[in-house]
Amino acid sequence: MRFFLAFFISLALTNSFCQYSNFNKWSIDLAAGGTNAVEPYSPGYWSNTVDFVHTNGGVRYMFNNKFGFKLDVGYDLISNDKMGKNGNSLPFKTNYYRSSFQGVLDIGRIFTFEDYTDRWSLLFHTGGGMSLTSSKINPEKDKMVNFMFGFTPQYRLTNRISLNLDASFIWHIYQQYTFDMYNGVYNRGFDGFVANASIGVSIYLGKNKQHCDWAYTPCFPDMSYLEVENKKKDSVINLLKLDLTDSDGDGVINISDDEKDTELGNIVNCRGVSLKNIDSDGDGVNDLIDKCPDIEGKPEFSGCPEEFISKNNNTGDKGNNTGDQGNNTADQGNNTGNQGNNTGNQGNNTGNQGNNTGNQGNNNTGDKGNNTGDQGNNT
Repeated sequence: MRFFLAFFISLALTNSFCQYSNFNKWSIDLAAGGTNAVEPYSPGYWSNTVDFVHTNGGVRYMFNNKFGFKLDVGYDLISNDKMGKNGNSLPFKTNYYRSSFQGVLDIGRIFTFEDYTDRWSLLFHTGGGMSLTSSKINPEKDKMVNFMFGFTPQYRLTNRISLNLDASFIWHIYQQYTFDMYNGVYNRGFDGFVANASIGVSIYLGKNKQHCDWAYTPCFPDMSYLEVENKKKDSVINLLKLDLTDSDGDGVINISDDEKDTELGNIVNCRGVSLKNIDSDGDGVNDLIDKCPDIEGKPEFSGCPEEFISKNNNTGDKGNNTGDQGNNTADQGNNTGNQGNNTGNQGNNTGNQGNNTGNQGNNNTGDKGNNTGDQGNNT
């Protein structure tokens, strides 16, 4: 037990100096409300279900935004029931005093209420101390040891004040008298029981702007929020990687690609859309085969207008005519050459005729001589 108490104190003291020097740690807690002294009583005596005479106050110190302690004192007036359904109790009035030293646990900061609200929190407090009852009926004062715990919801009004509700439950050891103070109590252990309900305020003291009750930065930081942030960053990085990747291999990254599933090998425009899926001029011929992609034309002219094709054809005909004229000129030259060749051929023919005449004279003279010889042989 001593070990755990020493560990708790050392942990709280260590935490108090790490990240909370810029937060106030002291507060004054004041409250008022009702009390119900449940038992024990003498026969014929009982108290009101709720006596509206309860006050308590104290000082609280927070080592950090989770752990602290408080010293407090309280007063209750316990009196006979005047409105009980079983008839009126015999009259009595008893003064009840208590003091306690309690540890404080800020559940709101442990469970990070700040994720949902920066106004609400919840304190748990528990500890023990001394209680005392006194009455004019009995000159003796009943001194006893108390053990208590309670819950305190908080609502922050300003950085200096918070509104509190509190429910506390107190048990007694060594209670010697009943709450009416007429008879003794002989039971051992926990015998008396008192419940308090109150509303109050916490007044924060110190020069800093905020109190540790509302310090949202833990001394040993909960790094789980960084994991969430890292996941967000990883998601952004993965998204950027995907955006900067060319998934379909068309040469356009995904963030600029309006067609992310282009078939491999297709020709695309600057937005990654296949030209076979685009008809820029709306003429029914896709840009992939449209020879005039920016001018509305006709499919039979490969997407070009008819007058555009006719103009190009006339230009070609003119060129062909020019070539034909050149060919005609060459043909005329060839004809002139042929005429010269014909003249030469005529001269050759004249020579040939003279040769033929000579050949005829030679042949005839010889034939005549041969005929004369033949005639002489015959003689």
